[in-house]
Amino acid sequence: VDAECRMLHADGSVRWVRSRTFPIRNSVGEVYRVGGIAEDITERKAAIEALARSEELLRQLAGNIPEAFWVREADSERILYASPGWQAITGGPALSSLQDIWKIVHPDDRERVRAEARAASAGGVDHEYRFTRADGELRWLRVRSFPIRDAGGDSRRVAVVAEDVTEKKAGEQRLLQLAHYDHLTDLPNRAYFSEALERTLAQARRNQWVVGVLFIDLDRFKGVNDTLGHAAGDELLQQVANRLLQCVRLRDVVGRLGGDEYALLLPSLEQPEHAGSVAAKILESFTRPFEIGGRELFVTPSIGIATFPADGDQAGELLRNADAAMYRAKEVGRNTYRYYTGQMNRLAAEKLELEGLLRHALERGEFVLHYQPKLELASGRVSGLEALLRWQRPDVGLVSPATFIPLLEETGLIVPVGDWVVAEACRQLKAWQAEGAAPVPIAVNLSARQFREKDLAARIERAAREHALAPGELELEITESALMSNDADVVAALDALRAAGMGIALDDFGTGYSSLSYLKRFPFSAVKIDQSFVSGVMTDPNDAAIALSVIGIGRSLGLRVTAEGVETKEQLEFLRANRCDEIQGYHFARPMDAAATAEFLRRHRGR
Repeated sequence: VDAECRMLHADGSVRWVRSRTFPIRNSVGEVYRVGGIAEDITERKAAIEALARSEELLRQLAGNIPEAFWVREADSERILYASPGWQAITGGPALSSLQDIWKIVHPDDRERVRAEARAASAGGVDHEYRFTRADGELRWLRVRSFPIRDAGGDSRRVAVVAEDVTEKKAGEQRLLQLAHYDHLTDLPNRAYFSEALERTLAQARRNQWVVGVLFIDLDRFKGVNDTLGHAAGDELLQQVANRLLQCVRLRDVVGRLGGDEYALLLPSLEQPEHAGSVAAKILESFTRPFEIGGRELFVTPSIGIATFPADGDQAGELLRNADAAMYRAKEVGRNTYRYYTGQMNRLAAEKLELEGLLRHALERGEFVLHYQPKLELASGRVSGLEALLRWQRPDVGLVSPATFIPLLEETGLIVPVGDWVVAEACRQLKAWQAEGAAPVPIAVNLSARQFREKDLAARIERAAREHALAPGELELEITESALMSNDADVVAALDALRAAGMGIALDDFGTGYSSLSYLKRFPFSAVKIDQSFVSGVMTDPNDAAIALSVIGIGRSLGLRVTAEGVETKEQLEFLRANRCDEIQGYHFARPMDAAATAEFLRRHRGR
């Protein structure tokens, strides 16, 4: 008889014992005694129970993770084990052999996948390919294989983990599209167009090509937006893009630089005059009306032309000169084109004069700050202010920031002016608080140029201390252009400011080289949805999808999400319904001077 039982050891422990008894017979076959053998099997029982627990754990793990995994023989297609995840991913039957895999791999990927799979037994494989689900849907699979070696180092089996990465691939494609293409027209954006121009110029230098650059601006486009609305304006911009594409060769590049500005890259021209022929063709194409919202609309372009090598050797120089030529075309009456010429030095002289005036504007106290309130959607309270720089030019009045801020950055004047903006914003906030206005944080914009200063963080911290700002009362807004270098100094500056209790917001998210790595690498506390996406959330599914994605990413990373440029109640309600944290824009409040802002804060105290 075989039997197993627990026994109490002399030391007080409980042990497992296996006993076997057997009869002992005499010479005539009669049983006259019983013999027995006992064996301590405690360790063996513990090993068996541990194995059972491991198998149960593996079973539950395999049944509850979305990935599929399997083990196969290294020298055959035989599957030794496959988890239920394979059926969930493919929608088909259980995995029984590699043939089940080959038959669902997309035909264009099959040969590559077979070759890579053969290498798995040697050193492992990590690859992606398309596959067809049982319901016919085409999706993407990521497969990672690695060899399982025996004690002698030989690869006998291969373990494989697979996951459906279709959504991830779609997200990567969308981010790539955002980084290189304009979201409205699908044309190359400014950054990608500039890269294409740089590459073309490198070829042109080797091959002695003539290269043409056309800078195109729509005449009086603002009137279309003001009278017909932004949706009509967007439709017009899309139709203009299509019409420009019809006017060029396959090798040419059409880009949208922003707003109503487009650019054409014409490589390998026989002579500079041929760029004018393209411009004339564009003007002719614009004589036909555009069909917008059931009505005919006539729009004209002003075109500037610069050519390589006559008008510049670098991409930026050619674009600037083409831009200058475009402004000359507007000056002579619009709806025409002009080549860049040396006579445009007058424009350079005007720019030099403006630079001189700006150098004295700070010492003369001509700069002022206006403030745009932010609204917290959950509570309905004023949640903050953004400080905006304005120039009160003598005998002229308020000058548009678009006119002078790029020149401040170009000349480096943005550094002392930026210091003044931070100090003035801190001083004004404390003044309002002393007057009894609502204590809300104030945000200040920092430019890429300011981050070249090694002591930027120290200067900002000093300004906050001098005005006794509490932690959290000062926020800094950074555009993606300030992060492009990915420089360690930028990271160090932002880390220091964040450690000092200041909020850091990523401004205009999605308009440049949008990279999710920015959100991981830099210590942001908030992210702002650019107004170019907010304006279309009610009319453009792509804009709505981007806005919702930013909100979702922000909430997942614990970042406050602010929507810029909210102009309608419908936009506000859309953002509120989708749990955006706060908004700013003309629907809530326009930028105001200090006195008007103080009154605004008093009126909204407690709301």
